[in-house]
Amino acid sequence: WVFAGTRKFPGVDGLFRRLEKKRYRMHVRVFLSRFRGYVPCPACRATRLRPAALAVTIDGKNLADLTEMPIGALNSFFDSLRLPPAREKRVRTVMGEIRSRLRCLDEVGLGYLTLARTSRTLSGGETQRLRLAAGMGASLTRTLYVLDEPTVGLHARDAARVLGVLRRICRSGNTVLVVEHDPAVVEGADHLIVLGPEGGDRG
Repeated sequence: WVFAGTRKFPGVDGLFRRLEKKRYRMHVRVFLSRFRGYVPCPACRATRLRPAALAVTIDGKNLADLTEMPIGALNSFFDSLRLPPAREKRVRTVMGEIRSRLRCLDEVGLGYLTLARTSRTLSGGETQRLRLAAGMGASLTRTLYVLDEPTVGLHARDAARVLGVLRRICRSGNTVLVVEHDPAVVEGADHLIVLGPEGGDRG
């Protein structure tokens, strides 16, 4: 009676059904979120994949196992993967694309991320470097890239790698405009524009 309700009383289920129709209102969404929780699906073990997809393996690893690996390790896995000649011929194009994209992600300093990571948990710098890697993988030309401090939060070694990636993008016939304070990236620029009331340390 409490949950299912009656003709005169909607019950708990009825209340939530009515509120679901008003989810476009912010306060209703906030209210509903207090009563909602996440439980891993027992069938797919929170991988969001069907059993048929999980049954396919590459060198003993299924798709879920691969997406849980850090990108750096995944890059090494695919680089060292050797298939029988007949299979290699069938998947050569796909494997080439996978290796290329993983290499791009690793080069922009995202080797510690996993492909299973949700986008809402990424920082602004990580999202920006993901877009940079996507642009590299797409092999665009005559494109303007505008980046806001892509090296923020990066180790000096990774910052140098990002600079190398930016140079490669420029060599492909693109223009890269970077707002940056990292001395290594500033020194690596073809043109430097200093903005401020005055130049240099007074800018």
